[in-house]
Amino acid sequence: MNRPAEMNSISKTLLKELTAVLSEAEQDDSVRVLVLSGKGKAFCAGVFGK
Repeated sequence: MNRPAEMNSISKTLLKELTAVLSEAEQDDSVRVLVLSGKGKAFCAGVFGK
């Protein structure tokens, strides 16, 4: 996640992108591990707004 000014909070755009990547990884039998990281001081501050 690369939204350090927002402490990597999950926006609608980020949620859509993350969902797409996770769905793709789920369908790929060669994927064994996913590592999520956040840029800046916080990994993820949660969901931002509605």
